[in-house]
Amino acid sequence: MSLSVTNRRSVGEQRGEGDERRLIIPYDNASPSAFSLGEAARGLCSPIWLIDRSEPGMIHVERLLQKFGAVVDTAGMDAGRIVEALGAKGPTGIVALNDRRTALLAEVAARLGLAFHSPSVADRLTDKMRQRQMMGDAGIPVP
Repeated sequence: MSLSVTNRRSVGEQRGEGDERRLIIPYDNASPSAFSLGEAARGLCSPIWLIDRSEPGMIHVERLLQKFGAVVDTAGMDAGRIVEALGAKGPTGIVALNDRRTALLAEVAARLGLAFHSPSVADRLTDKMRQRQMMGDAGIPVP
């Protein structure tokens, strides 16, 4: 498994000393193994794991994730508080491993100035009826 890190820097810019890539990685029960993700990130970036401890099993996996990077618990937080918590960690990129949190990640990325889907694109990616409506409006046959 490999991770691609997208950040605010242009492709040609060099990373300066002490300039570390910090990638927000949402983690839940549908995510790939924490071990495989942690290994894939090694040498590429420092993960900032985004978890919700109120979900089953997340309390137990939190300690493991801390071995690979910082952990931010989003239980009970709205997007504004999540942005505050993540902003303090200095993220330089964000990735989605499934579409479960795509809308939230799009809002967070927009507020933090990170490259990601816009909130309107995230809506279109995760709402099948909206996708069909937009394709139909564009003249593309839909079921």
